[in-house]
Amino acid sequence: MKESANQRGYFSSSPAACQHKAPELVIHGMDDPLFVQPCGEDTASAIPDTEFMLIDGVGHDLPHQLYKEIADAIERTAHRN
Repeated sequence: MKESANQRGYFSSSPAACQHKAPELVIHGMDDPLFVQPCGEDTASAIPDTEFMLIDGVGHDLPHQLYKEIADAIERTAHRN
């Protein structure tokens, strides 16, 4: 069983590390070979007011065919309060 990023210590989920003032968006490819899906979920759940965008059929790189969808998600996040 693969460990999540949080379990492996790749980032800190301490309260001090997660006190962001701006809304956040975590974009994660469902087929990412470097960081499995729970890594993205852990990151999103560790940061308050974070949207988790899981993209089916995407690995670690973001294909240009999805740029518009991703840009729209970033814009939506930027306008969130």
